[in-house]
Amino acid sequence: MTTDIETELRELLREKAGDAPAAAPPTEGAPTEVLRRGRRRQVATVAGSAAIAFAIAAGSAAGLGVLLRGGDVAGGSGDSDVFVRGATIEAFSLGSPSDWFLVNEWPRSAATPLGAASGSKQCGPEDLGCAREEDSLDQVRPISADPLPLLQLTNVDLGLDSDVCRDGLPDIGAALYIAIDLTADADSLDPFPPGPMPGLPEPSSDGPCGAGSYAHFTVNGYPMFSWVGWGPGATDADRTTVRTTWEQMWAHDDWQPSQPEDDTAAYVLAGGGAIGHEWQVEVRPADIGAAFSFVQDGSTGRVDLAVGDEPVSWCCYAMTRPGHAGGDVVFGAVARSATGVVFRSDAGDIAGVILPPPPSLGVSFNFFFIEGTEGIAGEVVALGVDGATEVPDRTDLSNRYAPAEERSPDQYPWTKEGPNSFITAHGPLGGGWTLQVLYYRDGYRLVCGGFPAFDGRLRLGEWVVVPLHGTQAPDDAVLLLLTRTDVERVSLEANDERPGRWIPGTTSDGGEARLWVIELPGHGSGRLFVDGVEAALGQGPVTWP
Repeated sequence: MTTDIETELRELLREKAGDAPAAAPPTEGAPTEVLRRGRRRQVATVAGSAAIAFAIAAGSAAGLGVLLRGGDVAGGSGDSDVFVRGATIEAFSLGSPSDWFLVNEWPRSAATPLGAASGSKQCGPEDLGCAREEDSLDQVRPISADPLPLLQLTNVDLGLDSDVCRDGLPDIGAALYIAIDLTADADSLDPFPPGPMPGLPEPSSDGPCGAGSYAHFTVNGYPMFSWVGWGPGATDADRTTVRTTWEQMWAHDDWQPSQPEDDTAAYVLAGGGAIGHEWQVEVRPADIGAAFSFVQDGSTGRVDLAVGDEPVSWCCYAMTRPGHAGGDVVFGAVARSATGVVFRSDAGDIAGVILPPPPSLGVSFNFFFIEGTEGIAGEVVALGVDGATEVPDRTDLSNRYAPAEERSPDQYPWTKEGPNSFITAHGPLGGGWTLQVLYYRDGYRLVCGGFPAFDGRLRLGEWVVVPLHGTQAPDDAVLLLLTRTDVERVSLEANDERPGRWIPGTTSDGGEARLWVIELPGHGSGRLFVDGVEAALGQGPVTWP
């Protein structure tokens, strides 16, 4: 359904463009729905692909200290591990360091009065506050010449009420700012490019935000601009970070403005999730504690949390039950004295990530989030307080396994690589897939054709069929099954027997396991057997794609 803000923006832009179409027609020969699916799929990967590219580029250009140290950059949010935060804010997806301050400005912009009510005089940018005598003031809403910001990223915390384009940067500041420009002529602008930007435009002092690098473009017919700027005291590392973030961000070319449930800006804490099921945690002030918003699958849930007598306050238990929206993430507030936070269940501990709050929020506790809790009954435990035990050490499990020349034939070919000791396996099905065992977070990532097909954890005895959606064979899939290390044979019986091979895996609490891989070409169904016994895993028959 068309939202109010979308209608108002479209009407204003049509008046400026003489009722020209707001978006280009679909490409000839491709159905509109196919194009939309393709665009969603392309954009859905940016929280991963752009973040990876960002980490590589920023790590090589600015030094690993920018990404991997504690918060020692001027204005950083505290002394903690820094990770690449993937996020989507309206039309754009981007990766940025977690100790920078990413603000979703759109809720406030969407609440900004835009134009006159139906039947009344239309106010122009030069007529702020105008009204016809026969109209009451609540019928006429002015159009401002000011940009409508979508997002703001800064290396220093300027507060949620700030607008860096309006208020400027401190001497050590660096910023990325993106806004809708209601004064621009959309017909004279090119669409945002479909890939990484080649580099920042030449600096200019001719723009609404002052000196800096401006880019003007459209996204689905909406005129916008981006601005990258920094103060004279900004470090080379911070300049590289903001430049790399701009170069690697992506636009959703079928974007339509949303109608937010809130009318104030919010900090984006973290984001992630599989394709089509991405999630994001945002936070803003509350009367008591902090107001958390959890965004997933186009819907937003909000809860106020604070630390009181208990060292941890979290949400939401319902999200850890099968069949509930939200699914695999819990989040909340934890005492600053806590040395860690885990989701504790009979299956073991799942370690979380603690985030220092932006100083301007003025809260006396830290934030956290924990991935991989879907379908697990358990509780969040703050470590280092009230006698809680520490998180088990995450050792390099890949060292426990034999080198290639000593492996048995039932092992899938794999290699050990990367500073975090990734284990990686490859296969040709679906045009080529890559499977990684991510020991640093006890999870797995399966990529096909450059797109993440699976990114998450598995429990012992749990299997998942991952469609590859390869361009060469769209019905191909891969089955992944996590077992104990004493399991010696896994197979699938369909029209024929398809034996599996394994690579070294990890359980959710860092223990040893075997991850079995069975390639599934075409489409079909069959029964899964473990050591010759049909698997009674409660998941039903195996079907694919």
